[in-house]
Amino acid sequence: MEPNPIDTQFVTIAEAAELLGVSQRTLYRWMRGGYLRYFRVGNITRIQRKDLQAFIEEYSTKGESHAPTSTEGSAAE
Repeated sequence: MEPNPIDTQFVTIAEAAELLGVSQRTLYRWMRGGYLRYFRVGNITRIQRKDLQAFIEEYSTKGESHAPTSTEGSAAE
């Protein structure tokens, strides 16, 4: 049985956090801050693989992370 193409185009929050090596809380913070695109239908949230790759390319250079800090996008600003 072939995998559903839609299932292979999207990742869950847990999968994205694991791929990026961050907590789900940090990932949600980046999403709320507008740094990472996501889709929400009802209470299901998914990230397209291409958006995850774009995020990685934008915020990393030669192994050095330039991702938004954990306080960016939070109410503490």
